This record gives sequence, C-alpha cells and structure tokens, in this order.
Amino acid sequence: MSLRNILLVIPLAWTCAAGSAAPSPPDPTLLEQAIRRGARADVAAFPEFESLGADARFVRLAAKGLENQLPVAPPEVFLVVEDTSVEPEGISYDPDSARLFIGSLKGEIWQVDMQKRLVRFAGADSGLREVLGLKVDRKRRLLWVATGVFPDPFAAEPKKDSGLTGVMSFRLADGRRASECRIDKVIQDARMSFPNGIALSADETRLYVAHVEGLSVIDLKTRARTRLAVPENTAVNSMDGLVRDDADLIGIQPSPDFYSVAGAADPLATGGGQDRRARILRVSGAAAAK
Repeated sequence: MSLRNILLVIPLAWTCAAGSAAPSPPDPTLLEQAIRRGARADVAAFPEFESLGADARFVRLAAKGLENQLPVAPPEVFLVVEDTSVEPEGISYDPDSARLFIGSLKGEIWQVDMQKRLVRFAGADSGLREVLGLKVDRKRRLLWVATGVFPDPFAAEPKKDSGLTGVMSFRLADGRRASECRIDKVIQDARMSFPNGIALSADETRLYVAHVEGLSVIDLKTRARTRLAVPENTAVNSMDGLVRDDADLIGIQPSPDFYSVAGAADPLATGGGQDRRARILRVSGAAAAK
C-alpha cells in the first residue's frame, strides 16, 4: 500500500472550539491551526466567521479548507455487509489466500473472498466471545484473535463475564482453533485513554498503541511508555485501529461525520534507533507533511 494514496481527514469540530465564546471579531488563529492539520470544511459557511468574510487571511484559510476536501484517490466500496446482525468489529486480510476476515461482536469470525462471498469462518462453538481484533500471521498460517466481553458502562446490569479477555488463534486452512493464551498486563497508564489499536514494531521489541490522546510506543522489555511526537500540522488523536506496514503505521480516525486514514512513520524503526518523528501523509491537493 502506498501512503501517497492515503486521504487524511481531520474534522474541524475536533480541532476548533466551535460553540465556545469567541472574541469580537473572531481570532482565526485556532482555525488556521485546524486547517494546517488537515481540517476539511467550508468554513465560510460557519456563522461564527461571518464577520471575517473580507479578511485576506480568512479568505486564504477558507480556500485551503475547501482544497482539503479534494481527494486524489477516492476510495472504492468493495463490500457492504447488509446483515446488521453480524455486528462487525475488527478486520484483517490474508494476501496469500486473498481473503478478508471480519470479527463479530456476536462471537463469530466471517471470511470474504474476492468474489464477495461472505462465509462463516469460526462460530461461538469455538469458544469465541466478542471479537475485538484480528491479525493474520502469514508465516504460521494462523489468524490471531483478541476476544472477550467488553464492559458496557451504560447498561443497567453488567454483562455476564464482563471484562473477560483472551487471545486465540485459528488455522487459516480450515478455521480450527489452534491455541489460546493467557494475557499478561503490559502497562497501565492513565495517560492512554481508551487504547483502541495496537501494532508491533518490525523487530517485535516495541508495541505501538493508539489512544484518545494520540500515539504511544511501549518498550516491551522495560515497559516504559513514550508519547510519539508528530509535526504540529498533524492530528493522530482518537484512532480506532492501527496496523504496521513495513516502516509505516496506518490508523483509522472515525467520527460521526468524517472518516479518515492517517499514515505515520515508525519513528524508532531498526537501523540506528533514532527518532525520525512520525509523519502524516495526506493527499488532498497539498504537499504531504513530513
């Protein structure tokens, strides 16, 4: 996958304090920061900025906000799972058999071939609970699965076995369970809210974690956590999925209104161990930030 074909979309609502008390006339400084970080919006339509319509700085930012909306490589829909009872959560791809694997909160795993045929790969009788993450292991020909019972903080009564977690593996050839593992706590850190996306470094010595505040890397030997630095014109907050592609990290940033894919370099990749600083590549008509 080429990161030059990745579209980065940062919703303005995340980066600009819309609705908060604004000076009169409004100061476009926060807006400029949002636009530099990739915010795609028709800001001229925002009533908060109506008084800046003739301001040269604002006109430039408004044009840039519209430019950010222009993708170079628009995505193509491969498959729409119309059966809402599947409740998909987690996805992985096996390039050797050309199959997509989709996890389900119903305790199942589904597979999809390139002819878009959706077939159950493993069911609840295999010991699965809610499937929260998948990873194809090409070398061992296994599908690793993070499964458990995710707590529901809004439910009147807690789920049965709430908080139960585990890791299982299934043979890619036939869907039979190969193993299950006990989970050891790697780290507990209040500065990583709602971690939702993990990826191993190429040498398997570091664990990258996506969380609300951004991206962190954990040294698996010392258990030390380091917050990854990114350029000031990028935003890597609230990713809902992370994968390593050679020396790059790719994450998904969802929101109620926008979806984006962000790419960042593995800043501690082997070969000197120097922090190369994460980079976000966005293809929206502007040069990629590095």
